[in-house]
Amino acid sequence: MTLFDYSKKKELARFLLEAPEFYNNVKTTLNKPKGQGVLSQEQEGALEKDLEFLEQANNIATESDYYIFRVEDGWTNYQGGDEGFEIYQNIEGKLVPILTIIGEGIPSQERVLKKLKEKGVTKLYTKHIGTGKYLGLEGWEDDGDGYGRWYRELYKETISKFKEKGFEVIVLKSS
Repeated sequence: MTLFDYSKKKELARFLLEAPEFYNNVKTTLNKPKGQGVLSQEQEGALEKDLEFLEQANNIATESDYYIFRVEDGWTNYQGGDEGFEIYQNIEGKLVPILTIIGEGIPSQERVLKKLKEKGVTKLYTKHIGTGKYLGLEGWEDDGDGYGRWYRELYKETISKFKEKGFEVIVLKSS
């Protein structure tokens, strides 16, 4: 008996990205009974396959590219706020949110830098999406109340600030 559906590696990688503690907890738990004489040879083999699958999914989740966008939110602007930034990670062709607009508003440059340092990220990609779609992210999202959100590449001045902090920022061409 196996723990994971081996056809769902991308889904597990996305889950591990959102709940990184799951990886360590499951890995520790699955390693406990190994070699203790409590599992059959068949169960030991299945356990080993589960651990290998978990490791592969975790590698996808932790070794994928990070994207940063300059975000302008219509509601925030209406309330007198400013634009900010959002971070996404490319997990097998889909941008998964890492730090996005939450109750406190659009993440500031300081919050973004802190989050990137926590994750050990040094290389970022940015791109102006426009009205199109890129890796599952819409360039403009309608919130349904007449206010929208736009995803754009970083300004050159902002890129310079990120570089001063030790980040490599690569601007991808808009399509």
